[in-house]
Amino acid sequence: MATKIRRSLFIGLGGTGMKALLHTKKMFIDTYGEVPPMIGFLGIDTDSQEYAHTLKAANGDEVRLQPNEQCAIYVQGNPRPTFDRNRARLSWLPDENVFALKGMTVGAGQVRTNGRFAFTVNRDMVAAVVKDKLNAIQSAHIINNPKYELLSQAAPEVHMVFSICGGTGSGTFVNMAYLLRQVAPECKLCGYAVMPDVFHAMLNQGMERVSPNAYGALLDLDYLMSRDWTDSPLKLEYLSENHNVEVTDTPFDSVVLINNKNANNDVYTDVAELAEMISLALVTSSGDLGVSSTLDNFQVNMTQGTMDVENKRAWTGGMGACEIIYRGEALADIYRVKAAQQLIARLTNSTEDADVIANAWIDSADVKIRENNGHDDVIDFIADAEPQIPFNLNDKETIRAEVDTNKSSNKLKDEAINEKVDELITRVRGQLRKLIVGHINGEGGIALAKNILHTIKAQVDICKGQMVEEQDELQSTLPALESNIQALTSEIEKAWGRAKDARARLSDAMRSYNTAIRDIQRHNAAVTVYNSVIVMLNENLNKVQAVESLLNGVKTSLTNKVAKIQTGAANNNCIFQINLAAEEAKRIAVDANEIIISDFVKSLSGEFKLYGLDVFSSSEVEKMLLDYTSTLSGANAYASKGVEDVLREMIARGESGIADLKHNIKMAIAKSMPLYRYDYDGFIPEAQPGDFFYVGVCDKSNSILNDENKYFENSLSGCNNIQFASIGMADKIIIYRQVGVVPVYAIEGIAQMRGEYKKCKVSCHIDANIQSRMEREGFSIDPVAENNNDMLDLW
Repeated sequence: MATKIRRSLFIGLGGTGMKALLHTKKMFIDTYGEVPPMIGFLGIDTDSQEYAHTLKAANGDEVRLQPNEQCAIYVQGNPRPTFDRNRARLSWLPDENVFALKGMTVGAGQVRTNGRFAFTVNRDMVAAVVKDKLNAIQSAHIINNPKYELLSQAAPEVHMVFSICGGTGSGTFVNMAYLLRQVAPECKLCGYAVMPDVFHAMLNQGMERVSPNAYGALLDLDYLMSRDWTDSPLKLEYLSENHNVEVTDTPFDSVVLINNKNANNDVYTDVAELAEMISLALVTSSGDLGVSSTLDNFQVNMTQGTMDVENKRAWTGGMGACEIIYRGEALADIYRVKAAQQLIARLTNSTEDADVIANAWIDSADVKIRENNGHDDVIDFIADAEPQIPFNLNDKETIRAEVDTNKSSNKLKDEAINEKVDELITRVRGQLRKLIVGHINGEGGIALAKNILHTIKAQVDICKGQMVEEQDELQSTLPALESNIQALTSEIEKAWGRAKDARARLSDAMRSYNTAIRDIQRHNAAVTVYNSVIVMLNENLNKVQAVESLLNGVKTSLTNKVAKIQTGAANNNCIFQINLAAEEAKRIAVDANEIIISDFVKSLSGEFKLYGLDVFSSSEVEKMLLDYTSTLSGANAYASKGVEDVLREMIARGESGIADLKHNIKMAIAKSMPLYRYDYDGFIPEAQPGDFFYVGVCDKSNSILNDENKYFENSLSGCNNIQFASIGMADKIIIYRQVGVVPVYAIEGIAQMRGEYKKCKVSCHIDANIQSRMEREGFSIDPVAENNNDMLDLW
């Protein structure tokens, strides 16, 4: 079934926004294995170093923002000439902040107007990139992707993440929001603003402007989010009058404020932790949680006005998110890889006696190449040592010619020897391949085949050595035999009639000589045979060792692969994630009985199976191994197991398991608490902020959390706004919580921000003209009561 996803563009402004963007991209890859085509990313910053950051996905891949996901708004060189030539169009830049432009060589220097200046200079480029990103996620070709289905036919939603504490994000979010209103007026737009406390927790120095910037940004936002269409417009100026913006609407449809402490007083002290939580919320916002949009609650509550306090509009919301995951497919991958490692080990290790096999082969009827232990297999195959033609003397005058003729006649012909040698070598080669192929494709086959070859080679070396030794001995007897023949020949020539005994002795000497010559020839041929056998043994040994080396290389690769997968599957460092597979990933063991060597061999292509494996690359061999181990029932059991199955297993364990289930649910609820605290300071709104839980499960009609036991609902206190949604993902349960809306004056920490804001020596607003207008209108973050007596009554 295709996964339903909403067209969404995620924009990160400044360092904080970029971190959240990178975490969001990683979470999409962890969830879907890729970034779906209807999802876009755009990071905008004045500091080039932020683009170099990377994260590791669950599969071990490196995640980074690609060049087409980056938009660097640098101000090249000295900004003074730009300022001097365009002073009339930069009336929004406060005089006290002009000097700060000098510090824009790297970043915005925690001056909000520096961020806006960089945005203003690069406005055309930003607009072009935004249009390109929106066009990409609305491409007509997306519907051709069978993996995904558009959740809505509406225009894309745009989610913008930024800190309100520094220079770039805090200085650009207003202009960016209204630029989007210009180029994509049909899009819903939500802002996610990170508050200052987490930065105070991280650093002790260089934080002087964090709180003042935050207060100035909240004051700006409060003024702009309170705009009505009937109000006289404001103007945002650019270097070209054609780009000026008439502001008659709010910059965002909804705004989420993110601090570092929740209602349970859990404090997060690193902005990366907040970026992780924001990323989970952003991924959730693009999926199907049963509502038309996760932005709608805030927008509806804001427009109703029932949560306003006195004359202050309620527009801020908070959110929290947590996911319970069980990545069965990752565990299946661990099982597959470990099974492949075990398979290699079983192929490359053997306890079988290679000596018995080797000797039986050497002595087999189709081979018979032994020349030791009383065997003369090779030389007897070549020829008989006995002379075939007897020596007879017929005439005194021809005695020497008859000796030479008899020697020549009994000598083995080269053609005959070569024919027998070739026949034996060919037969041995075929039988050797048959032997090795027969054993290499079995249990311990690689090791056994190698050991067999080494054993045969050792025996052949012995046989060859014996042949050479015997050949040398025979060769050493030839001079004596030759001399004896010469002496007897002379004796017979001198006394032909009386040399009967000498003639008999010459006949014996000729037989001995001819036998020695033939035996030398047979030994020469045997040495040739053994040399060829040694060559073919070495060839086979090299081939088997190449296969062994290839498999050992793959085994090393698999070791690295399983470590990488285990690290991802067992990752329990995500603060807003509960990984039910974390411990299990470390304990996965392969059932050895599942691995059937013969089944694996059958799965290989080619006539010789493992024997021909060396022609493939290591990646091809790794795929062959994993293709086989992917068929194992142990791997399939993990792959088909989802988070709901794990929860059911907990229940099946009885009381202890149910206790574990409830503990995990309560922990997920606690982790999903919005990082958003507020206090009405004695004022009482007409209606309290909404508190909503959205629980995304694979199938809401068949979820443990949504059955008659009400495990999720019974773990909550005083919240009935729970909505379950079927998200079709078996590996996770998403808990997404929203609280809002609340006037900004009630947000925790606002008083401290205001105190530091009043002491700041630079303007913490992005527009001097808007600031002057707020002052003329007496605009304040604080509510103004209609009747002071009513205020006293409240106290």
